Amino acid sequence: MPSNSSWIPRAVLGPLSRVFGYGGVIAYHDVTQAPFAPAMHVTVDTLTRQLEFLASERYHVIPLRELISRRRTGRSLRRCVALTFDDAYHGVLAFGCAVLERFQVPATVFVATRYANEKGGGRYWWDRIGWVVSRSTRDAGAELRRAGLDLWDMSSEEMRAEIIALGAGRLTGPVETALARLEEIVGRVPERSLAEPELHELARSELIDFGCHTESHPALPLLSEDEQRREIRHSYTWLADRLPRVHEFLAYPYGLYDTRTAQAARDAGMEAAFSIEGRAAGSRFDLFTCPRIGMAEVNGRNSLALRLNWLLIPLLAWRNGGWHPRTPRPRTPVSSHAHPVPS
Repeated sequence: MPSNSSWIPRAVLGPLSRVFGYGGVIAYHDVTQAPFAPAMHVTVDTLTRQLEFLASERYHVIPLRELISRRRTGRSLRRCVALTFDDAYHGVLAFGCAVLERFQVPATVFVATRYANEKGGGRYWWDRIGWVVSRSTRDAGAELRRAGLDLWDMSSEEMRAEIIALGAGRLTGPVETALARLEEIVGRVPERSLAEPELHELARSELIDFGCHTESHPALPLLSEDEQRREIRHSYTWLADRLPRVHEFLAYPYGLYDTRTAQAARDAGMEAAFSIEGRAAGSRFDLFTCPRIGMAEVNGRNSLALRLNWLLIPLLAWRNGGWHPRTPRPRTPVSSHAHPVPS
């Protein structure tokens, strides 16, 4: 996603937003004090500025469940915004919740339950690799190259696509082993998911709802239909057995889906499912392919205003390469021993 909206003059954004429809679902990940992975996570200060913008422009920040209800019943979605946080990061509880309380705005947190089930919370591979790569020399990176993964000349987006393509979004056994060795040298990334007791603490806020983000955060289109249904339903059941205000909503891991995935979500009993495509959904979105606007530290107020504008939905889809996400293909040849870590 582009980090700014300089290709649309600032003076044009306001009139466009007022004349045409606007609103949508915003997706965040971790909330941090200092910048970390700024293309993905957001600091407290930037989140505050973005919520101030929504308030100043008189957007109605409503629960995701209400937005879906409005879509089902044909009620207006103009000026309506729903906030979501993927991966249930610890920063949502530590820093984000206070910001939501300050503005009295609700949010839905999507939980990858296997990570929440780890003692002390789990760490996601993209944070782990980003941390290690930023603190390692090329010599240290030989561990990853010997494991069949050469990331040193890749952008963060290329790295993400490569891991998804090679192991369906899960680290292969050799890469996990190599990464663990590097973590012994540079330390573990601070960013982690909430553990189960912390989810209960987060649930004390009536502003917070929960949705499922599968068990192990795989790229669902690269799994069989049975695996997809199992990942989705087990995640929902785990949450519903433990937390209040759990809804049958699914955030597709990595924002990836295909027709089989959307059907698996229906078969698993979901009421709606969401991707991340950098644009608003509009007023007549499909309940199982609802795009969200991914926002992070690199995104300013103009970027948010641009992506909430319904007139620009076709243009943003064109800039993103199409109306639906594309499942990545591996750039690195897959070796015979590169199997995903058992999950």
